[in-house]
Amino acid sequence: MNSIKKNTQLVFLTSLTLLILNDFYFKQTFHNTITGKLSDFAGLLIFPWFWSLFFKQSRRLIYVGTAALFVLWKSELSTTSISTINEFLGTSFNRVVDLTDLLALSVLPFSYKLSEKSGNQINKYSFQFKYLISGLSIFSFLATSQPEFDVSPNWEFEESYILPFNKEELLTKHMRYKYGGTPPASILAQSEFDMEYEGGTYRFLFRSSVIEIDSSNSWLTLKELKSYSIGGQGKRDELQKATFLQLFEKEVIDYLRVHDSNLSAVSFSP
Repeated sequence: MNSIKKNTQLVFLTSLTLLILNDFYFKQTFHNTITGKLSDFAGLLIFPWFWSLFFKQSRRLIYVGTAALFVLWKSELSTTSISTINEFLGTSFNRVVDLTDLLALSVLPFSYKLSEKSGNQINKYSFQFKYLISGLSIFSFLATSQPEFDVSPNWEFEESYILPFNKEELLTKHMRYKYGGTPPASILAQSEFDMEYEGGTYRFLFRSSVIEIDSSNSWLTLKELKSYSIGGQGKRDELQKATFLQLFEKEVIDYLRVHDSNLSAVSFSP
């Protein structure tokens, strides 16, 4: 029995460490589909488990409430509430509406079983260690929803890049149409789009044109950066035009050229 509890303790601490590393290092360094989903899975594993350590009798309610809040947070239903909170508090909390994130809910049954096996281990820790872990846990939960610093520079560009996909493949397979799904023919017929990219700490809203060269290549031209956001940062971290262009080429263009998987953080509209 003691070995089981020690193993569950190891799982909790490993998940907590992974959550923190992902939010503050992996997302910024790798910014791919895995790092985009990792925080959801790790967070849902330890968030209800953590609170169940203190409120054992309410374990089921905690897990059901966690699932309901996560679905609400990831859906369009919470947009109005988030906007109201931001306006009232002067904050800029934000999240990307991506229903594929709901796959992370599958970790909740596993978390529930682990919380049952872990018992009241939190009460057996020393005072210092207990509050250290509690502090780190709460910090990690808050870090996944850091407020953003928004800037609207409206910089104009005329930077072009050749991408190894025809227009339809680029827009339907390698970029995600707003809120998911395949864009209709009327969208594919457009030559210019507003595109939104989110990766690591950055979110870009930019205007680009997409022209098909042949059946295997397209020409993407960056026209304008309308706005950008930096998660959890302040005015001191405001980007310069040249710095943004470097980030754009690394975060968006290089990713599209190298990766075959969907760039789930990109949406577009005419």
